Amino acid sequence: MRPVVACLLALWLVLPALLGCRAPNGPRLVVVVVVDQMRADYMDRFGDQFDGGLKRLAEQGHVFAEAHHAHAPTNTAPGFATLATGRYPAQNGIVDNLWFDRTTGRRVYSTHDASCSALDGGGPCSSPKALRGATVGDLLKRESPDSKIFALALKDRAAAFMAGRESDGALWMDMTTGSITSSTFFLDEIPQWVRDVERSASLARPERWDLARAEEAYERSRVDAFAFEADGTRTTFPHDLVTPINPQAPLPPPFAVSPWGDELTLELAAELVRREELGRDDAPDLLWIGASSADMVGHAFGPRSREVQDYYLRLDRMLGELLAFLDSWVGDDYVVVLTSDHGVCPLPEDNAARRIGPAEFQPLLATMIERVAAERGITGSIPAVAVRESIYLGLPTTAAPETALALRARLAELLRELPYVEDAFTFDELESAGTPPRPFLEAYRNSFDAERSPDVIVRAREHDLLNMRPTTTTHGTPYRYDTHVPLIFHGAGFVAKRDDRPVRTVDVAPTLAHLLGLSPSTDFDGGNLLER
Repeated sequence: MRPVVACLLALWLVLPALLGCRAPNGPRLVVVVVVDQMRADYMDRFGDQFDGGLKRLAEQGHVFAEAHHAHAPTNTAPGFATLATGRYPAQNGIVDNLWFDRTTGRRVYSTHDASCSALDGGGPCSSPKALRGATVGDLLKRESPDSKIFALALKDRAAAFMAGRESDGALWMDMTTGSITSSTFFLDEIPQWVRDVERSASLARPERWDLARAEEAYERSRVDAFAFEADGTRTTFPHDLVTPINPQAPLPPPFAVSPWGDELTLELAAELVRREELGRDDAPDLLWIGASSADMVGHAFGPRSREVQDYYLRLDRMLGELLAFLDSWVGDDYVVVLTSDHGVCPLPEDNAARRIGPAEFQPLLATMIERVAAERGITGSIPAVAVRESIYLGLPTTAAPETALALRARLAELLRELPYVEDAFTFDELESAGTPPRPFLEAYRNSFDAERSPDVIVRAREHDLLNMRPTTTTHGTPYRYDTHVPLIFHGAGFVAKRDDRPVRTVDVAPTLAHLLGLSPSTDFDGGNLLER
């Protein structure tokens, strides 16, 4: 029996490496880099120009080429919450960046928490209070109290949901001041080293953003001057990184809408690793990094712009520097995961698609609501709040359930008649398990929460933007350009591999749990990608 046992033991030790899995003892540090609004096709579109970190990840990592968010709306808060928890918004409760509270009649920002305070007096407090259930970091802390969990991003909703309730800290940017901040939920004060990194980054930052390479390197992107970018006027290089576009509302700071916002984030991340000595003991540590400037640049200029291309060429360099630092700090005992919270739609004008602004859509919606109310014999107006494509109705408290159901069904019926609307799902259709299948029903159902979801949610025609400003672009749909994101695991125990199996972003957290050596859990909607 001894030779058999020896062979089985040897196979058990070698098999993880052969399959591209972690070693039995796991890495000492896992770093998850979530590039906000990064479409998966950027790795192909710009890949031949990468020579830094993105190139290294693509060539040496386990690349899941068909990773998708399987929920809608596809926005920042639900995207980060899904990645951190391994559960759909229907379970984690973060159905969108904000929603309408029917009991108070007010909009609710996903990370707002009245029970804590912002540090340095910087605006309202942010925390993961609205998140239901545990993040993978929370699970790690419970099983390994000596492990450290940190998260940082320019966006508070990214940092808060990555960090979870039991982390050692989270940092983000106060968009009114441009300074890094946090809340008393996470920290007692901002460490002095954070201010030192900010000051150093500010001194090194250029006053304008110009192309990193020669003009001919950007011929794969559209022409620089495109009237539907940014504010419609300042659309070309170089871009001012000092003067706010609107001095009366300098949000966000100009440098945040450039690669230098994420350069600051990555410099803070490296210094945090040093200060907290992440990856230096036997307890595995977890660091979440949100690259928020990618989203701000993408919104302003669109995925086919030179600005987006230049951003990723610079991100490639920055990630190369981060990986080189981790090599020197941890050796080969770390894992880096690259993914994104959502993709983005091209500017409609890139595709001869439609841009339907609030000035057109909101009055039309009001007229439809008046019509369905009159049809049901309801006197008085029914107030409505439209959060992009999500419509919340201020239905009378005296309205019978069947009346509310009929109102929502009729409104959805009228919305489907619009030429730029493919479908509209009602609260009742998403709540009922008996609703007949139709395209994208499951994606919206994966985000349904009876307390927070709208009365009607609209699915606009592909590439059309509904209830949208006259310039820039956005995301939120269940279409491929919004759901398809990169997913790469690189580092200890992984070998270069392209994996074309369809996977979901709810699979990320269970896979992290496996890498970190956590006990198997049934709390996830997804599964461990390394066991398939």
